[in-house]
Amino acid sequence: MLQLDSVRQAMAVAVASKWGQSAALLITGPKPLELAELNAVLEGPAKAIAFRQLDELPRLESGKPDYQAAKQLLAD
Repeated sequence: MLQLDSVRQAMAVAVASKWGQSAALLITGPKPLELAELNAVLEGPAKAIAFRQLDELPRLESGKPDYQAAKQLLAD
């Protein structure tokens, strides 16, 4: 996915779906993207059912990814 010029950083989390759990993405980048553009470079189960583009990814005070915040952002 990072081979897309429009994606600088990405975070994947599992979210509930009709199949159990599926991938959803948070991304950062300079221009808006469509889900189809992201899924065109992903394969099989890595294809996302949803994504949200942000200015920066959520992080804990330690600098590690904040997966709980990511799930909440994708639920909104």
